[in-house]
Amino acid sequence: MIELTPIEESVADKQFIQMGVEKGMEIGELIGGIRMARGFLPKPVAPREALAEEAPEALRAILDGLEAELG
Repeated sequence: MIELTPIEESVADKQFIQMGVEKGMEIGELIGGIRMARGFLPKPVAPREALAEEAPEALRAILDGLEAELG
């Protein structure tokens, strides 16, 4: 097993936190785009909580479809 020094643990923790923040921002942008696009179309606006359960790839596919409908 690899043992990390406290400094290495701190750097690794910061990298994981940064990755989590970036993923959260990506998901937030996708959800916001979906909700906005549905607002412009005659479609019900899905609750954020329901969309947050979807994988980022599924959210991207939903948003791509809505953007295609918007032209």
